[in-house]
Amino acid sequence: MGVRFKIEFRTKISGDLFRIELLDSNFSGSATTISSLYSPGLEIEYEGQGQERHDHIKSSSATINLKIDTDSASLALQSWLEGTLLNNNEDRYHVAIYKNENIFWYGVLLPDLFQWQNAPKPFKFTLKATDGLKRLQSYDFNWALTYASGAAPNVRQVDFITIFHEILKKTPFYI
Repeated sequence: MGVRFKIEFRTKISGDLFRIELLDSNFSGSATTISSLYSPGLEIEYEGQGQERHDHIKSSSATINLKIDTDSASLALQSWLEGTLLNNNEDRYHVAIYKNENIFWYGVLLPDLFQWQNAPKPFKFTLKATDGLKRLQSYDFNWALTYASGAAPNVRQVDFITIFHEILKKTPFYI
């Protein structure tokens, strides 16, 4: 999976360095650097935020507000967004977000939720992505109960981390 486009910015208050990478599973070239975002550039929202005190695993989504201008990088991004990305399988394209060089968030781009202004340049192009945890609702994980119960003498006990690791293998992001 190759990095097709990347954007770097610093937050004004904390000074943290963020890097957003738009990934394409069929791309192997060098990344094009995009220079600017519309405010707010990046938003990450956690489902059920503030509802459950002990709900430690929450699905999340990211919104990225790109600025499409007249420079060559913006034109390449616009062409990719409107041509390639909107006409392909969503599991092919991912987004990786780094905070101070550490992975902060990872998800799949959702082309059917993209929004853009029908206006002259510069204009805003909004990308939406999900972490994929919500997709796990459709999977049946009854096998985990068998492992945990120890009912059969040859079945080993499995801890939560092992079960969670096996569940994450069901997402399109498992590496």
